[in-house]
Amino acid sequence: VIVCNTIIMLFAHYNMSSQWEMAINYTNIIVTAIFVVEMLLKILAVGLPVYLRSGWNKLDIVVTSLSILNVLFEQLADDEAGSSTRFLPVLRTLRVARVFRLVKSAKGMRKLLNTLYWSIPATLNVALVLSMFIYLWIIVGMNLFG
Repeated sequence: VIVCNTIIMLFAHYNMSSQWEMAINYTNIIVTAIFVVEMLLKILAVGLPVYLRSGWNKLDIVVTSLSILNVLFEQLADDEAGSSTRFLPVLRTLRVARVFRLVKSAKGMRKLLNTLYWSIPATLNVALVLSMFIYLWIIVGMNLFG
């Protein structure tokens, strides 16, 4: 379901016909409903305290909640013609977070994200040194040419 939804999201483009946009919106509603049903079935099967022990399930709650908010805001924007909907493209990009639900089943992807997570502190150190280097050359440039 996640892969199909991601492929359908790739078909969205500027100046879509109203039928195409409606099809993408209905697909988003259906996929969001599937995610909600899956989450509720898991909660009913194992119970809420056990469900919340897993970090992956917490990620599922966040992604599903963002998807629900996205669907609600899109429906409200469609219903109210005069409402300000400038933030909707930002919410549409949050649908990509559904791909992170695949991480718990993809062992290679999990290793890759763990490696990325552990390399972030080293990357921040390199970024700090780079920014100090750039700042130094800004001062030199200002003294020579400013």
